[in-house]
Amino acid sequence: MGPFKANDKVNVLYCEELEMPCTVAGPDEWCPTIDKKDGTRIYLYMVTGKHIKRGNLTTVRVSGGQLSLYQDS
Repeated sequence: MGPFKANDKVNVLYCEELEMPCTVAGPDEWCPTIDKKDGTRIYLYMVTGKHIKRGNLTTVRVSGGQLSLYQDS
């Protein structure tokens, strides 16, 4: 099921309201993939992260194209 697995630490593009790294909760339960007309497949994931302003944990749905593995520097 795609390149990311549950509990992977990731960076999320275009998600400025969450602190990085976030954690992959798993594939989206309602719609794990979208098949495009050209035959390519988009994987959707649920990602949990800490909200910068509110401080609470929140879960968002993102496509695999928005994710990259977190590199600890």
